[in-house]
Amino acid sequence: MTTTATALDPKFAKIIALMNSTKFDGERQSCRARAEQVAKSCGMSFEEAMEALQRATAKSSLHSNFYDDYVAAKEAADRAERERANAERRRRHAERQAAVIAKYGSKKAVLAPCERERLILEAVKPWRVAQERPHERWTGNLGGWSDYGFNREKMPPQILEAILRAYPLPTTFAAAKAEHEYWETRNDDMDCILDTDGLGLGDIALDVAAGVRAEAVRDLALREIRLTTIADLHARFAMYRGLESTWERVEDAIFRDLEAMAKTEADLSNPSKASSDIGIPISSPSDHPSTSDHTVADMLRADPTRSDRHVARACGCSPTTVGKIRRQLGLAQGARSVQRRGQTYRMKVVDRQAVTP
Repeated sequence: MTTTATALDPKFAKIIALMNSTKFDGERQSCRARAEQVAKSCGMSFEEAMEALQRATAKSSLHSNFYDDYVAAKEAADRAERERANAERRRRHAERQAAVIAKYGSKKAVLAPCERERLILEAVKPWRVAQERPHERWTGNLGGWSDYGFNREKMPPQILEAILRAYPLPTTFAAAKAEHEYWETRNDDMDCILDTDGLGLGDIALDVAAGVRAEAVRDLALREIRLTTIADLHARFAMYRGLESTWERVEDAIFRDLEAMAKTEADLSNPSKASSDIGIPISSPSDHPSTSDHTVADMLRADPTRSDRHVARACGCSPTTVGKIRRQLGLAQGARSVQRRGQTYRMKVVDRQAVTP
């Protein structure tokens, strides 16, 4: 009867390892006897089992060496790629630094306060406490307040007002967008010089007072200024897409302005309704109200307490035009409610018709 060999039992290798490691003849003989029994149960003689064990060991060693070589080669390749990427980043950073220095004239000039920042720093001078040397160029706190997240909600209101009034705030989307881009570039230029090795500090380089102004202007461009043209709305949406995260209030502002434009377009498609709404008879195409007139009428109906100047700025027309349309609609300019630092005030309004000689 022929015995069919099976795979070698893993216990055989353990027994042989113990047999080779012991110093006692008795244990060695005992291990040999046990190994022969295991080999026999696998259909092999002791010598055949030893040959099978040697082949398996050699195969395992070959696989292990191949894997070690593969890992070592991969680590070397990854290390070379990191070094190449770091060298390329340092090269681009050096070129960027050279361009920034050429733009300003020197590293010192890059980090010195710009004209807008000087106006802001002068405005907050009564409250400003500089950082310790050698970083006194930056503000440590303003009247005890310091938040490099530029959260204005807890900022002392008189300091916030001083920053916003340091020079006129933009009143149009184009102006707000332009100032926002100015502060973005200014921060990037300063960060480029402060980041000596091009690793990317990820910090805000602007002074905290300038940062508050920059955030306020960004809010104007992103959501606070009402838009009346598709081009401006497209530009606002492009700004929004550039943010690192979604912002529900920006989406609300975009939808608000888009809804107003859709309503204006719908009104323009019905000249009879649009003209009767503001009391202008239809006589010729030249008598039809302009898009601006429709926007003015919509804003006045929505909130008659808005001042003529406020509506004029939002619609891109003159306060005189707003007053004319207000009278055509039979809407008086009542006391306007405004929000200032969390409190509501009512503005005193003078009846211009009553004082007209």
